[in-house]
Amino acid sequence: MRLLLETRALLWMSSSPGSLSAAAQAAMSAPDSELCFSSISVLEIGIKCRNRKLVLPEPIASWFPKTIARLELRERPLQSAIAIRTASLDWDHRDPAERILVATALSEDMLIITSDAAINSFALARVIW
Repeated sequence: MRLLLETRALLWMSSSPGSLSAAAQAAMSAPDSELCFSSISVLEIGIKCRNRKLVLPEPIASWFPKTIARLELRERPLQSAIAIRTASLDWDHRDPAERILVATALSEDMLIITSDAAINSFALARVIW
């Protein structure tokens, strides 16, 4: 099962896994799970750090690669096909990062680990929370 971690879920997995729902924890720990993140999450985390809305234990340039390696996550890069799908989504959500996450999951047949109500309410998104 391929799982795409929404940015908040990635942060919780790295620092406070108890904040994840029981269903998310079970899915993520299943032996056949492949845990992935979108490259847009790197940008989101970086912007939150720059705006002082998030404090990491070390600079993102060192924290992020260490975290991804420790958690054994695979990157799903933003490719032009995903950007096109993002722009084409019939969804009145204006946050480009969340639109990219949904388009990535749809394009790559993944479930999304997220507590985000807007993503969860989008009919096409397959969410675990």
